[in-house]
Amino acid sequence: MAIERVTEQKDARLNNLVITPVAGTSAEFIITTNQLNTFLVADVLRTAFPDADVSQPQVDEIVNDTILTAFADELEIQQNLQPEIISQEKITQQIIDSYPELTDFMGGIKITCNIKKAATTDEISRRMADLRFKPDMQNLNWYSYKILGPDMTAIEPNQPVKSFVYLGVEPEAGFRELSEDEWAQFVKNETAKVLAATKLEASLPRVTQIDPSVGAEAKTRALVAIVLSLIAILVYIWVRFGDLHFGFGAIITLFHDTCVIVGVVTACTYIAATTIGQKLLIGDFKIDLAMIAAFLTLLGYSINDTIVIYDRIRENRRKGTLTAQLINNSINETLSRTLLTSTTTFLVLIVMYIFGGKGLRGFNFAMLLGIVVGTYSSIAISAPILLFRFKAADKKAKAKGALQRPAK
Repeated sequence: MAIERVTEQKDARLNNLVITPVAGTSAEFIITTNQLNTFLVADVLRTAFPDADVSQPQVDEIVNDTILTAFADELEIQQNLQPEIISQEKITQQIIDSYPELTDFMGGIKITCNIKKAATTDEISRRMADLRFKPDMQNLNWYSYKILGPDMTAIEPNQPVKSFVYLGVEPEAGFRELSEDEWAQFVKNETAKVLAATKLEASLPRVTQIDPSVGAEAKTRALVAIVLSLIAILVYIWVRFGDLHFGFGAIITLFHDTCVIVGVVTACTYIAATTIGQKLLIGDFKIDLAMIAAFLTLLGYSINDTIVIYDRIRENRRKGTLTAQLINNSINETLSRTLLTSTTTFLVLIVMYIFGGKGLRGFNFAMLLGIVVGTYSSIAISAPILLFRFKAADKKAKAKGALQRPAK
């Protein structure tokens, strides 16, 4: 009944709606949906249940949480350093005698802190600066401070450490002795700053969660586009060469090329970390937009190569029937053109692959592989596959002739 009241609302668009009763009560429900617009969800629920107390919808950041869990140690974002306060010590004259450079912090505090995730002093100082702008940290007092290594010496700004010493001093500590309450408040203030700064986290700069219905619609449109493009290729080659089987030969070649290229790119994931993979500059290539652009370029290259050979087969076929020898002659006549084009393209791509940088290495790798695959598939697959149809047609014609031949 509750689901019906929600779905009856105009323009509700609450996909995958699930309503679960709260255990132990019949008057409370938890409503979940994959609609990410919290304002729309709240408006629909308040309209469907005008007398109910509807809380503010909360977005379950599944994508963000999953990425943080899977790549916690590899993401270049601000993470919780997991601090642990080892000691808190007042800076006395005895410490100043051992470390004269701490004179400015006489009467202050020395806090030794260990962190499980290494960080540089620059990063810790930046965290301290960021802390000033946090709304829940406005009640903290800010004094002069300094960050040193565990041995009370300065650390290189970019050197990661897992332990550091925080020095802080209240301005009046150098002129008078702080009372017990003042000292306790000061220690609490400085400790809170150290812990808050080292625990400071930041979310991913940008996370986009796409509604599953949007993904399903995009998938459907992609499949429709693929089918229509294949039909267009079939019709074009059918009209150009006067035989539908030429179109099927071209489609089979494209399917072969795509499977081989995607398979090899996927296999690179397993050999990227090996010695051979590193020698060949092979990385863990991802199928991103640049890689898809390479696939599309190679499919165009392959179909163009195939049509060149088909053109020669059509010209030679006018002189006789389609035979294995005719196809072989047609391939030989176009072989020099095919190999010359492929070689010049390959040489350019090999230079780009080696010196083009990591950003384009996946694209160039797919192009290099595709040139080789597209060249041999046009020669060894698209042309010879035509023989299957014509051999079947010859057998059928011979069988028909044998039936019509009168017996002697």
